[in-house]
Amino acid sequence: MTRTYYEGMEDQLSALGFDAVGPHRALDIASAQYRTADALVSACSDTDQLRPRLLGLRSNLARFGGWLLFNLGKYSEAAAAYEQALDDAHAAEDSTLAAFTLCQASHLATWRGHGRRGVDHGVAAQEWAAQTGDPRLRAYAADVTARAFAATGRRRECLDLLDRLTRNHGANTSPDESPAYFYHDGLAISTRGLCLLNLGETAAAVNALTDGIQGIAPEFTRNRAFNSVDLAAAHLRAGSVDAATAAAGTAAELTATNRSPRLVAMLSMVRAGMQPWQHSAPVRELDAGLRHYRLPVPVSSRT
Repeated sequence: MTRTYYEGMEDQLSALGFDAVGPHRALDIASAQYRTADALVSACSDTDQLRPRLLGLRSNLARFGGWLLFNLGKYSEAAAAYEQALDDAHAAEDSTLAAFTLCQASHLATWRGHGRRGVDHGVAAQEWAAQTGDPRLRAYAADVTARAFAATGRRRECLDLLDRLTRNHGANTSPDESPAYFYHDGLAISTRGLCLLNLGETAAAVNALTDGIQGIAPEFTRNRAFNSVDLAAAHLRAGSVDAATAAAGTAAELTATNRSPRLVAMLSMVRAGMQPWQHSAPVRELDAGLRHYRLPVPVSSRT
C-alpha cells in the first residue's frame, strides 16, 4: 500500500504546528479527527475495499494522539494509543505505519525507564522499516533503538547503530513524504550526544550536542530545545556552569514557544542541578529568563 490515503491527514496534522506550538493546541483537533475516523471504520464492513485505508487513517491518528499524549506527560494513555495504532497498522498490512508507531513506542518506553522494552520495540521497528522504501524511516528506527541500547548500557550496539547512521547519511536522501520527515543527520548527531551522555562519556557528548543543534532546522523547535537541554546537562556534568546556563537559556527561549510539559520538566530538572550555584551571576540571569518566559524556577531562587 502507498501512503496516499493518509498523506492529506499528515499535511493537516503538520499544519497544526506541533513542532512550533506544542501538544496542547493540537490534541483537541487530533482527537476530533480520530473520532471521525473511528466512526468511518465502524460503519465499514469487513469486506469493503476501503477498510484497509480507513484502518490506516485511524492508525495514524491514534499514533499522532499518542505522540501528543507522550509530550503532555500522559505516558500510560500514550502507550495505549500506540497499541491501538499498531493493531490498526497491522490490520491494514501497512509496514510504514507499523514501523513508525513502533519507533515512537520505543522512544516512550526508553523515556519511562524501560530500556529493554525500548530495545524490543526498536528492533521490531527496524524489521518493519526494512520492508519499506524509506531510508529516513529506517534511520529513525535505528536511532530510537540506539537510544534504548544506551539506556541499558549496551555501548557497542548503540554506537554501531549511530556510526552507520552518520556514515551512510541515509536520512538526507530519503523521500520528502516520509512520515519521519523530521529525521536528518543533525538529529542523528544530537542523538549520538544524548547516548554518549547516558553512557557517561561527557566530553564527547558535549561535542556531539554542540554540533547537532547546528544541523537541526529552525522550524523543529522542540528538537532544538531538547538538544539544548541535553547540552546544558552535559556542560553541567562537565562542571562548566557558564556554558550550562547559556545552553539552558537557549532551551528556555525555545520551550517558551513549544511548551511541551515533557520539555518543561527536563529543563526544570537541569535547572535544579544548578542549585549549588544559584547565587552566581549566570544562574541568576538564567532564572530571570525563566521568569520572563513564565517557566518554573526553584522556590529558593524566587524573589
